[in-house]
Parts: sequence; structure tokens; C-alpha cells
Amino acid sequence: MLDETKINCFLSLAKTLSFTHTAKILYMTQQAVSKNISAFEHYLGFPLFVRNSRTVSLTAEGKVLFEKLSRMADEFRAAVQSLKQRDLRDVRLHVGYQRNLDFGPALHEALKRLRDVVPGILLEGNRYCPSVLNGMLQGRQLEMILINQRFLLQSERYNAAPMILMPQYLMLSVDYPGVNENATYRDFLSEPLIIDSFENESVNEFNDRLDREIKLWGLSPSRILVVPDRDSAYTYAELGHGVVIGAINSRMAMGGRSLMQYPIDRSEVLLGVWHKDEENPLVEMYIDLLRNEFTNARTLWSDIESKI
Repeated sequence: MLDETKINCFLSLAKTLSFTHTAKILYMTQQAVSKNISAFEHYLGFPLFVRNSRTVSLTAEGKVLFEKLSRMADEFRAAVQSLKQRDLRDVRLHVGYQRNLDFGPALHEALKRLRDVVPGILLEGNRYCPSVLNGMLQGRQLEMILINQRFLLQSERYNAAPMILMPQYLMLSVDYPGVNENATYRDFLSEPLIIDSFENESVNEFNDRLDREIKLWGLSPSRILVVPDRDSAYTYAELGHGVVIGAINSRMAMGGRSLMQYPIDRSEVLLGVWHKDEENPLVEMYIDLLRNEFTNARTLWSDIESKI
């Protein structure tokens, strides 16, 4: 697993090109440094250094990674310095998360790391449906949001950082006609589509979203069933009324339901979104920490897939 120690070992060795000096700088044994570098290379799947009995040098891949990680480290230090110059006795960060998605341990771990830098931070995080997330971000009631890419209302005023790819599935009752181990999602593209409505969403906005969903997933539904919320959508699917499209990390879909899940050949991108003119430096720091945690947990979705 990737952690801060391995990254620090890599950055220090890339600068010194000496296991001896790196071990002294990090107060570690040379054996520990070598072990961490080897583990980092194994995690990445390619060598970072060329070693022989006398010299150590960076590979081409190592040079690229060193430049990127060094830049990230510089940006992090700059953000920390900016925070130290502010009154941090009552610092708050207002975040909105897309309702029903299970983000795994990433939120907790990122907040822990943020509190290492700003111990007194108060993070106010609430879950909303996508339409509410968009409205609250636009009205600056939220400083950042985590939302699926297809639900984001595009604006040149926003920065958007990709967090992780989430495999999407067509889900329907295990007793639905045609369901078997040899079937694929393509066998059900013309079945009734179950779709949930969003709060504060106009009829035109709903119709636009429905059209986008149908085109995105290549559906040709025989009819549309509109339900009040996401929980109802999965319940309707479980009762055999039609199909619903969703991510396997949906908390509603994973609640012990009797649903057959067929993978779609498309994935959804989870985005961290914030205003380009956002003045709170904690926002970008939290975004960076979240991206790192999602990267560390990149096997989360495949682990979930293996259990269904």
C-alpha cells in the first residue's frame, strides 16, 4: 500500500542519490530505505532507480514522478504556510457529498491528515442529491462538492479534479425474465427504465437529464418510471418493475437487496469541484488529500466487484 513514508524515501533518494544520506536525513536504516523504495516500485509496477554497487540514478519514469511529486510537495508546503499566516482558531470547511454513494475510508483518512496540519478545523459535511449540490455550490453555501461528472452543471467558474473511476451497472430483480449468468446488460436495454427525481429540479431539467442518461448508457426503454428518490428506484427494480443504472458503491444498491448486477462498458468519474476564485486554502488542500486517499484505495471498487 502507498503511504507517506514510501513517498518521502523516494523524494529524498531522488535528491541525494545515496541510500546512506537518505537514511540519515529520514532517521532510518539503509535497509528500511531500500525496503520502502522496493515496495514503492512494486506498487507502481515499474523501476524508479538504476542501482549498481557504486551509484544510484533515476530511471526515465523516476524522473517524471520526481518532478510531479516535488511539485505537489511544494504546493502543499505553500498551502500550509498560507494557513499558518491566518487565524485558525475557528476555521471551517463546508463540503457537500453526493447522497447515497459510499466513499469508503477516503473521507475519514483525508480529514485526519488535514487535522495534522490544522488541528482546530471544523469540517461541516452533508449529503445532498446532485441538483441541491449544484445549487448550494453556485450560491456558495458549500465551498466544494463531491459529485458524479454527469450530474455537474458545467461552469467556467469551477475547478474540477477527478477522484476515481466508478464502474457502472445495470441492475434489476434476480427474478426478472431473462436474468441468468450468460446474459449481459445489452439484453435489457429496452426494458422499462426506473429513474429518480431530484429535489428542486424543474421539468425541463429532469427531461434533459433523462435524455442524457438514455444516450449515455445506450438505452431504448419501452417506458419510463419516475420515482421520488434513489432508495425507491432500487426498491422498484428489486420488485421487478424495470432496470436502474447505478454504481456498485451505491449505499442503497449494496443494502442486501435481491438485485442482479450486469456491468456496463462505461465508468463514472467522481469529481471534486470548487470555485476558481475560492479564497479558502483548505479547499484545495482537502481536494489533494482526498485524491491521494482515493488513489491509495483504488482497489476498493474491484474488491466490491469481487463480492457480487
